Amino acid sequence: MIGTLPVWDLAPREYGQALDAAMALLAGEETLVLRCAVPALAAEAGQRLPAWREAGPAGAALWIEPLEGGWQAELEALSAGLNGGGTLVIVASRPLARLLPERREWPGEALGLHLGGLGRLRRALAGAGLALEAEYGLHTLSATFLNLLGQCASRGGRPDLGDRLHFASRLRYITLGPSARLSTVALLVARAGRPDRSRQSCQVWSSSALAGGEQTGLHAAIDQAVARLDAWLETLRGPEGTGAYGGPVAHWWRQGLLYTGPGLDWRYEGIIGGYLALWERSGDEHWLIKARRAGDDLLAGQSPAGHYAASAFELNPASAGTPHEAACDAGLLLLAWALRGAGDEGWEAYAAAAERNLGAFYVNRLWDPEVRAFRDSPDVPSFVPNKAATACEAFFLLAEVRGEDRWVEQYALPTLDRILAYQVGDGGPLDGAIAQNSIGDKRIEKYFPFYIARCVPALLRGYEWSEDERYADAALAALRFIARCAGADGFLPAVVYPGGRANRYPGWVAALGDVLRVADLVRPYGFERDLSATRERLLAGQDASGGFQTATGFAAQAGGRIPALPDLRDLLHVAGWSAMAFRYLAPQVGPGLAPAPETPAFEADCTFRGQRVRLRETPAELVVSAGEQVRYRWCKGDPWPRVAEREFWLQ
Repeated sequence: MIGTLPVWDLAPREYGQALDAAMALLAGEETLVLRCAVPALAAEAGQRLPAWREAGPAGAALWIEPLEGGWQAELEALSAGLNGGGTLVIVASRPLARLLPERREWPGEALGLHLGGLGRLRRALAGAGLALEAEYGLHTLSATFLNLLGQCASRGGRPDLGDRLHFASRLRYITLGPSARLSTVALLVARAGRPDRSRQSCQVWSSSALAGGEQTGLHAAIDQAVARLDAWLETLRGPEGTGAYGGPVAHWWRQGLLYTGPGLDWRYEGIIGGYLALWERSGDEHWLIKARRAGDDLLAGQSPAGHYAASAFELNPASAGTPHEAACDAGLLLLAWALRGAGDEGWEAYAAAAERNLGAFYVNRLWDPEVRAFRDSPDVPSFVPNKAATACEAFFLLAEVRGEDRWVEQYALPTLDRILAYQVGDGGPLDGAIAQNSIGDKRIEKYFPFYIARCVPALLRGYEWSEDERYADAALAALRFIARCAGADGFLPAVVYPGGRANRYPGWVAALGDVLRVADLVRPYGFERDLSATRERLLAGQDASGGFQTATGFAAQAGGRIPALPDLRDLLHVAGWSAMAFRYLAPQVGPGLAPAPETPAFEADCTFRGQRVRLRETPAELVVSAGEQVRYRWCKGDPWPRVAEREFWLQ
């Protein structure tokens, strides 16, 4: 199963990114040889490849970290095992990798760590009948330099400048050609007489326009939006509808454009919650079946240790993602509660899966008894309020489903108390804001309106449980801060810094569903701000396909002006973000909502990495082209894109 390695066991990101790129380069290969002598990297490859063989014959081979002793014999065996020519992809360290602390513990002496080592390998490839087609470098020297500058800026009191330098470093993370030799990890592609894989396509589904006459009014617009969004979500399960919800990810923290398989992350909280709301509104079993199917995805993807496969969203493929596994648990417990209320005996399986994860992962691995709160990592003293709040929501639900107060009294309420300690209460411009996180004793004084909103439902749960007014006051203050950040057009900045600075971009669109849902929860407690402009911004972000746009302004994340055309990542329809819109809108539909037919294609011109491209999404595939050349192609249902040129390796 793809995505089973816990996030704390992942190899350094340079190697994971190289392996993700390798998967895209090798997508569609039915037989693959894997050679790797480094256990940490073998585990990374194993969680990406459902099947492989140790020797040929095969159509392709992935060779990870050739070692100084015996690499010539390995190359000879690999080249001999490629059927009628083939593709060999090599992931190897370069001398700069000696600076990585984790790398020093790996066994064997890597060929690439020696000056001239990969030069010998390049020459040997030609002797083995394999032509070197491309040589990439990951984590370049220029990216390292910009990151160091960003860290200095942050320590010097300019976290806003530090963030911009960090994002600028991402744009220089990968290079091609001679400059690739000044990088940390190499990715080499050697081929012999292979067809042009960019011409590959996939099954094409027919599309049709939405049926029905013109509808007017807000409720009719919401009905139509939800029906179209449901139809789009269905396409993410693949052509047969038998997979789980997949697709690429665009995010503030990093991009996940290479892994496109199922993600058992916070998308399931929104999807299950949305379908349960539709069932409750209509009584139509069709919606309950879809909620249950989503719950079954989580059951099928749960490991014996309680983790969910590919639960790390933008870090996928990996498991043990936070807050994502707790969000999955919350979705399962909502489903269990609904089924039990309907007299369906199948509820117990969903409750048991959630309890298994919450006990084995959150209680046994993340609970910090000294500070009485959930860490973000088992081995690092750390606290992230919004992630901890998601865990608290799940523990409140578990207490209700099991009828056991201990889950709340021992874990949820103490964690909420720590969240309160991270809230600003000085009456100034940041009043009500909640700091993003802390590592050790260092608190990171950055304030993300979206993540602050994610803290609020748990705070309200705490008040309803304990009648402690501190929790309700904190929730109300948090929403008032968010409302002060909102512009007249409904726009929310990505992050606000002390001293009045902000990074406006990317400005979320689909994720506004969570902000609006939370605002509705707080209205009974005195929140009165009109957020209709934010709702209009959300609804305007739905495209013809039914998916919701991710954001505006991704191109300006590292600074500069927004181009005339949107960034590709702005337009990208991401399951995890659109699920937030779904959960907000679903409770507002009329009782007779009818499912929409297949979604029509969506096409738009946009920019990506300074290049004008055209995005086209159909029920079958997502394609990005520059002129006549396909730069990216994901066939829905596939775990990796069939074409992903190097600009899409962006992290």
